[in-house]
Amino acid sequence: MMGNEKGFLKPEEVKYLAFEGGGGKGNAFLGAVKGLEEEGVLKYKNGRISSSVKGIAGASAGAITALFLASGYSFESLRKDIFSVNFNDFFDPPVVGEIIVAGSGKSKSTGKTNTASKLNDLSKYLPLLSKKGIYDKIIMEVMKMLLSELDIKKKSFKLSDIKEYLICLQNDFGVFSGANIHSFFNQKVTEGIAKIDAKVEKNLNYLGKNKWWTFKEHYEYFKIDLKFTAVNMRTENLYVLSKDTTPNLPVATAARMSMSLPFIFKPVIINKQSEARGKINSKLNGLWLDGGLFNNTPLNLFNSDKTILLRLGERMENHQFDSLFDFIKTYLAMGAMGSAGSGQINEFTVRDYLTQVIELNIDGTSLLKFNLEKPVLDKLIKINSKRIKGYFSQQSIP
Repeated sequence: MMGNEKGFLKPEEVKYLAFEGGGGKGNAFLGAVKGLEEEGVLKYKNGRISSSVKGIAGASAGAITALFLASGYSFESLRKDIFSVNFNDFFDPPVVGEIIVAGSGKSKSTGKTNTASKLNDLSKYLPLLSKKGIYDKIIMEVMKMLLSELDIKKKSFKLSDIKEYLICLQNDFGVFSGANIHSFFNQKVTEGIAKIDAKVEKNLNYLGKNKWWTFKEHYEYFKIDLKFTAVNMRTENLYVLSKDTTPNLPVATAARMSMSLPFIFKPVIINKQSEARGKINSKLNGLWLDGGLFNNTPLNLFNSDKTILLRLGERMENHQFDSLFDFIKTYLAMGAMGSAGSGQINEFTVRDYLTQVIELNIDGTSLLKFNLEKPVLDKLIKINSKRIKGYFSQQSIP
């Protein structure tokens, strides 16, 4: 499908929105939402979107914005209830074997990992380094850099804790379980539904912790076709998660699956336990990672030229590698920004979709920095709301 040859869309012509992934760069979406409201693309009534928008898609961090918009959250509620949250709280303490099993809504410990033996296994491969203390220093420095990039405000890290994180990486294929943010997603979806359903409002606290809303249920309440992308490492395929493809999968779990940035967050597991609890198709069994690995720009998920893609800034070129950590960060960025996969809109094909793409300013953001200082966020809101206005007035906004 080629881009809309008739020109730029008018606000009332927009039927679908798509949000690109990019980790902490997703802070730029808040200003875009403000602009979309000011231009009339997004309107709300009785806790739901009431404009011409019928579907919202997201990949990776874009799945988070898509989830909340589809759940009735406006710019003001996003700013108050979502973007004001301290995202440092979502980086869980190191618990080896603790993972999220789709359909259960809770992280589970496999109980198969002996931390002491794992530490011994690691050490025995590098006896000389361990003997001289170099091994411990390497662990400390690498994890310090990683945790520093994630902007976790801690004065110091104990070597034992950092080793635990490393064991999580080896055993569970990721550092953080993401259990806290998984629960946060579901709680906020429940609060959105409570604005529509009085019965849910009366039991808000209980349902927020115990009821996991599926794609099918979410659509019944909000009438928005919500779609995410995620990668199944077992099949090495990209999947679209939606009411049509995965009706019994909880939307909070799907969003958590889509944002499973490699090495940072542990993959989400779909297994026999998932099937029993959530009636999830056994064909989906496997480890699920960030949808941005294969397709970070979900413009074509609705197969409509009435879709607008919100894109996170210009792409970096000519990466400089001064250390191993620079290499690791670039690799992560390739996944989060979609350059590791194929089939997405990229620098070479975006020209075919110029009338459907709005490129947002991402100054002051970074892949692994999820908390922005208020002045930086306020500036982004102002700039990107103008970017939206510029699109609909067909003007170039610097």
